[in-house]
Amino acid sequence: MNKLESVVMALVDTVVRRDGNLSADAPVPHAAATATELIARLDAMPVHLGQALKTATRVFNQAARAHGGRSFLKAKVPARKRALDAWSQSSVSVQRDFVDFYEKMGLFVYRCLEEAAAGCSSLPTEWEGPLPRPDAMEGR
Repeated sequence: MNKLESVVMALVDTVVRRDGNLSADAPVPHAAATATELIARLDAMPVHLGQALKTATRVFNQAARAHGGRSFLKAKVPARKRALDAWSQSSVSVQRDFVDFYEKMGLFVYRCLEEAAAGCSSLPTEWEGPLPRPDAMEGR
């Protein structure tokens, strides 16, 4: 796992802990798989978006030093939460958008992996019924 993937995994770990109000020692079993998937999503984005988010992730990792004296990757959970809180409440929209991406996309991917591992995915495995005819949709 490279450094970017490690930072993304730390972001996922922190976002999941904040969302579920988990303690610092509670397990976050799908953080690594979620990070791998998020990196794949960043790689699939148009270059100007994917590279911008990767750069923002690297900047965020170092900027976290202001909230605990260490990079985000090396910081303890409380300092990580403070760094995320600071960026999510920033007056700079790019910082808020960065946190929103990891909160929304990270939690979505994490919960999907969690459901798949538990075997209780609510997504249908096959289409249940015919597609509606276009002419039947007119006039609605």
